[in-house]
Amino acid sequence: MLNPMLISHTVIKIIIFLQVILLAPSVMNDSLNLKNEDKIVAAGKHSPDSALGVWRFSFGNENISEVYKDGVLFVTKQNGNYDVAMKFKNGVLTGQDVEINENAIKFNVNIDGLERVSFVLLLDGNRIFGESYSAKGASKIYGKRQVPVR
Repeated sequence: MLNPMLISHTVIKIIIFLQVILLAPSVMNDSLNLKNEDKIVAAGKHSPDSALGVWRFSFGNENISEVYKDGVLFVTKQNGNYDVAMKFKNGVLTGQDVEINENAIKFNVNIDGLERVSFVLLLDGNRIFGESYSAKGASKIYGKRQVPVR
């Protein structure tokens, strides 16, 4: 088994992205208990701006600290640049190296200023799913767009 610390950061992102594409739709359908009409078949094409908004999310890994188990992801765009912030029970983490395309949101955050965590999230309408990767391992992430109450 390869030591993740020896593999370049880019290669790790590619591996995670491929795992998410192959595994996430079926796992997400089961985890969110979606109705048949809501089931995700595959990630569809979107505009990069379809990532903009507020997303509630949860991690699928039981080994994650209670503080980071779930939160809110904010995706904004200012002067043509995308920004990401993650709100947890203990505060807000600002995304770095943010990349958004038609189907994915990719970014990094630093937890406690020391531990770097990478995120690869796929978009499917009002749902996101993907993985995070840190020195402690990978974790699945599932979420839904927070739609304003009318």
